[in-house]
Amino acid sequence: MQEEGAQSGEWKQPLRGTNERDRVEFNALFDYLRANGLPEAPKVIYPGSAAHVAPADVFGKENTVMIDPEERAVRALSENGYTAVASRLEDYIALHERDLFDIAVSFNAGGIVERNYKNILKPGGFVIANNWHDTANWLNASPDFRLLGAVDRGKMGTAELANRDSAESGLGYAEYAIMPDGKLIFGKDKIEALRQNGFENLVETEPRATYFAWLYQYLPDISGEA
Repeated sequence: MQEEGAQSGEWKQPLRGTNERDRVEFNALFDYLRANGLPEAPKVIYPGSAAHVAPADVFGKENTVMIDPEERAVRALSENGYTAVASRLEDYIALHERDLFDIAVSFNAGGIVERNYKNILKPGGFVIANNWHDTANWLNASPDFRLLGAVDRGKMGTAELANRDSAESGLGYAEYAIMPDGKLIFGKDKIEALRQNGFENLVETEPRATYFAWLYQYLPDISGEA
């Protein structure tokens, strides 16, 4: 459904990720990556960014390319000094065949990065991904990627990089139940009791871990060993 104001070209939603709470996790990732050889001004691509600006604020507006087919969001980003392109990722790649990046951000991107990573990432580059659309799970199963850790946002105003074992424990799927009143019920025992009573409105989702994002390195010559 078209939003009110769409015909006038106005983006009605505010830019997201503009407060310190939204940036602290990316700062933790940047500090870790710089300590492990990332350039001071890395090239970053954010497909499906909508108007989420936290990665560009941390990694640099001038070297972070934000790509989204929503022209109004891209216009709002450009008007605020961000490098933004109104395009599908596949179309952007077709016009920039040799433009490879140090980092790809994949948040709620619906498989875009998974389908195109070989055309956007430098060997040895990194993917920062959440798991709402199964991206972190997919990367963990791919022989081309190695899990490095995950950002733990469990303490308000702080973020730490959890090690690989802890990060991997937050992957996979959990179940929850949607009750008739819309309430969500989590917990294995409660779910099993509902199932035994014939309740069928069960949904799989990512575990309710405190992890904000998982960090992977693109190593196309590895064989997938742990």
